[in-house]
Order: sequence, then structure tokens, then C-alpha cells
Amino acid sequence: MIVYLCRQKRKFFTPLFILFFNFSFPHEKALALEKSRLKDPQKILLELFKGKPIHRRFSNFIKIKKQVPFQLQKLAKGMITKDAFKNLTKNYNDQVPEIILNWGSGSPKARFFKNQEVTDFFSNLFYKIIDISKHNQLSISLNTTDLFHGHLVYLNQKRGDLIIVFHAQEYPHELPFTRSKSIEAVVTYKSILKGKKFGYKTVSFKRRNFIWSLKENKLFNLNTDDKGPFFSLIFPKGWIENKELKRLALLGNSVQDNLLGNGLGSLNFFPDQKIPLYWSP
Repeated sequence: MIVYLCRQKRKFFTPLFILFFNFSFPHEKALALEKSRLKDPQKILLELFKGKPIHRRFSNFIKIKKQVPFQLQKLAKGMITKDAFKNLTKNYNDQVPEIILNWGSGSPKARFFKNQEVTDFFSNLFYKIIDISKHNQLSISLNTTDLFHGHLVYLNQKRGDLIIVFHAQEYPHELPFTRSKSIEAVVTYKSILKGKKFGYKTVSFKRRNFIWSLKENKLFNLNTDDKGPFFSLIFPKGWIENKELKRLALLGNSVQDNLLGNGLGSLNFFPDQKIPLYWSP
């Protein structure tokens, strides 16, 4: 999908007010998130990673049990660049059918990780998204119209972090800017692309954004509801001020990876096509 496309009258009342206020929020980080929800996108994520997002206003999350491969841990000790990632991979273009290569990230390049442990770790994150989805009654699957890619980003704050922004429910059948891709997957190249038809007016589509943090090794399912702290993350810069662009961003409901740090390409995963996970710089 197009990258789319980012809320004292008398003294004796004071103790009661404080008591009510403290019980209204499950965690003190709520205040920090509320203040920053329309400010620095990186700050919003850092607060997410530091806090305990157990309330529906925040997100569901799971701790990844599989240990982060040492190759990735080593990367995280310094600033992570595309060149650093490239050193972990080798050219894989001739192993990926052109239709899949073009479908994945729009990049003409496919690179396979040299170490199988890294491939397995990243592939496991896709399956964990499916686990979270099933647990929360979200109709999300590994599919060429649904979940098949994640955007790698270096979050370059003081505690630099590698994050992956996953967009599930990528090509709803009803939206004008995704309908052709849905038809192509469901009908035109059915035997190759094995698409799935679904609509956008669903809870699954509203919860289509997932983020993984290397430092935390946690996978978060973001709630981008307009009353929550992550609402502003679905708007490219300047879009929220423009009525028509804001409407498009709301329809797309895509957390904007390019707001969060330095882009490092994307991971693409098509297990139905028997293609191992690959990186597109």
C-alpha cells in the first residue's frame, strides 16, 4: 500500500480528585504519552518501549522468547546503516520470481541473510504476529494481500534501536488505491500470489500495525484509534493539516515508518511461494 498515510473549586476536593486521577490511568507513562502524542514520533515509541502497555489505549504486546541473534546484537551497539545490513546478506535476485520481487517492496533487489539463524529469527516475527492476531480475534494471515513485509528503521535516539514496522491487511478489496492489487492477487495471478479478499471496515484493519524493537525484543500491536497516543503516527508530515490528505491517511491507517528514523529497506516473506525471507535495501 502507498506509505500513508499518520489526540479547584475547594481544597477538600483535591485528595478525591487526585485519587480519581491516579486510578484513571493504569500506568504513569500514560501522561508522557498523552503529552507527546502529537509531537516527536520517536519519543512516542520510546515511551511505549519503556512503559507497560497493558491498557487498550496502548497496545497488545508479547516478549519474543527466541533470543536475538548475536549478529543483530552486534549491529545494535553502534549506528545501524544499510551497508552494515548488506554485510549480513548476499545477492538473491535470481531466486525470486519477478512478480514476487515487484510485489514485495518495489525494490528490484533481493538479498538473503548469510546466517540461517537471522533468517529464522525474522521469519519467526511474522508468525508471532499471527499468534497475537489469533489471540485477539484479528483476521490476519501471511498472504500476498495481507501480511508479507516489514520496514526496517534505525531509531536514532540516545538509545539507538533497530525497529521493524509491519503493515498487515495491506490490500483491502474495497479501497480505491488498493483494489487493483487485491484483484491482481485474488484473480489475475491466483496460482502464484494466492491472495485473500477482505474489507477495510474491520477491527483487523484498524489494528494492522505492528512494531518490533530489537533492544526490547518485544512485538507490539498498535492501536491507532483517534483517542490514543499512536494516532499521529499514521500521518505523513503535513497531511494532518490538509482535509483531503488527512482523509486518505485515515483510510490507509499505516504507521509511517519514515517518521521514526533512518529507513533500512524492508523484509519480505512469502512462505506460500516457498521463498525464504529476504531483505530489499
